[in-house]
Order: sequence, then C-alpha cells, then structure tokens
Amino acid sequence: MQSSANWSKLLYVANEQKQGTIKQLRQVFRFVQSEKPVIVLYMIGALVVPIGAGIGLTIAFGLWLMPIVGALLGVLLALIIMSRFADKIGFDKLEGQPGAASAILSGITTGGWSFPNEPVAIDPKSMSMVFRGTGRPGVVLVGEGQVAKTRELLQKERKRIVRVLPEVKLIVLQIGDRDGDGFVTIRKLRRAIVKNKTTLNKGELDAINTRLKALGAFKPPIPKGIDPYNMKVNRRALR
Repeated sequence: MQSSANWSKLLYVANEQKQGTIKQLRQVFRFVQSEKPVIVLYMIGALVVPIGAGIGLTIAFGLWLMPIVGALLGVLLALIIMSRFADKIGFDKLEGQPGAASAILSGITTGGWSFPNEPVAIDPKSMSMVFRGTGRPGVVLVGEGQVAKTRELLQKERKRIVRVLPEVKLIVLQIGDRDGDGFVTIRKLRRAIVKNKTTLNKGELDAINTRLKALGAFKPPIPKGIDPYNMKVNRRALR
C-alpha cells in the first residue's frame, strides 16, 4: 500500500510538472506571436519540412520510422525557433532600460554565481548604477547607464574591492552598444560572465561573500530633491 501511494504521488508530481511546462510554452508562444506574428509560418515550416522528408524516405527506401523521426525533429526545430524569437524580443525590450542588467544577472546561477537585486552603487541623477556578483570564478562588477558616470562608479567600487580582496579575480564589465575594451552588450552579458573559469572553492567563496557583506555598499551623495526610498525601477518595461 505504501509503495502504491508513493507511485501515485510521483505520477501526480510528474503530471503537474508536465502541465506546468506546457503552460509555460503556451505563454511564450502567445508572447512571441503578439510581437512577431510571422513566427507561426516559421514554426509550421519547421514542422512540415522534416515530416515531408521522412515521408519521402519512407516512400523511396521503405524506412517506416522516418515520418515519426521527422515529426520529433520538427517539434524540436519549432521550439528552438520560438526560443530564438523570444530571446531577441526580450533583449530588444531590455536594451536601454534602467535595471536591464539586473534582469539578466538574476537568471545567472551556473558557476555558483549570485547577484543581489539591488545595485551596490548608484548615481540618482543619471540613474547610472553598478551591480556586484560573486561566483566560483571570482567577483564581477557590472555597470550600466551614462558612460562617464558609470565608469566613475565602477572605478570607485573596484578600488573598494581590491582593498579588501587583493588576490581575488575581479571582472569589470560595462554595458554598452559594442563588445570589447571593457564593454559588453546586454545580449552578451550572460556569456561574458559564465565563460570565466573556476578559481575558488565553496569555502573560499563563502569567506568572500562574508567580507563583501561587511564591506557594505558605496553610498554617493544624493542630490537635493531626490528621495532614494521612492526610487523605483520600471519593472513593466523589463518584461
């Protein structure tokens, strides 16, 4: 009886996960279709071509499984195409929006990376800001906003970290409209971070997080008339 109950529970969980995946795929498709209606034609083409090729191989060589293989391949290609469209639309909406870097950083978990939602440095006037993250490769600073002001914030935060963690690898990136010379586009931000090799073990990473937590965040002078507690990021624009 106990074994039967366990199996029933496992089947229920698996069914819930399956329904959740299908729901997510449906939501992504509706989102992409609302922005790019042409996605329907691309996905139909991705389905029809492999199935047609499978049927052709069956007729020519008697390979009866080929239509099934073609259908599976077609579904996979359709999902890949939908994913690429969704990524492009998402990045197009993020570019130029305050807090766009945070939206990307919050999704990076490989390599032991973790990023607080709030910036460690911010200039309220220009809305330039710096986000800090830690992971097995070391510490990363990501700045976005007005080029000159962001560079200034990055330099100040870099000095603070080097002072307390002189032997830890420090990666400094600034969001821009090109890649190279310390700049990275929002589209390639994730790749620029996760490509770094592991240099720390878990104990060392925990020690670094403790020291950075004690370091706190740099607080620049706040211009008159601005209430930092009422500053809000436009989350709707990041969706």
